[in-house]
Amino acid sequence: NNVDVTFFYGRSRRGMLMATNELKKICNYHSIIVSGKVQHSRKSSTIFNPDKCVSVDQAETVVGIEPVYALSSGLRKSVLLNAIHEALQVAEELFECMPESLSDEGLEALS
Repeated sequence: NNVDVTFFYGRSRRGMLMATNELKKICNYHSIIVSGKVQHSRKSSTIFNPDKCVSVDQAETVVGIEPVYALSSGLRKSVLLNAIHEALQVAEELFECMPESLSDEGLEALS
């Protein structure tokens, strides 16, 4: 399946320069990874103004599926994603400390 990637930063001089810079970043790569919201239609799929375009070597810098949250004033998406990442690391450490199952006494106490 193909996905079209569209860069559009407006028709101003600044917008054209931004689009040109994005294209220069990726034109030397045989394969790239693109991150952004995919818009589907009957005939095609498009990513409009992708969040990231990186070489395959930099795959670890792209989040697989990125949840979308409403942001409060002054809260940046990067700060929220870092907080979520740190919380998941703490949860993983806690999970490793937990026993695989509760003892029989523990199960009876919960009944």
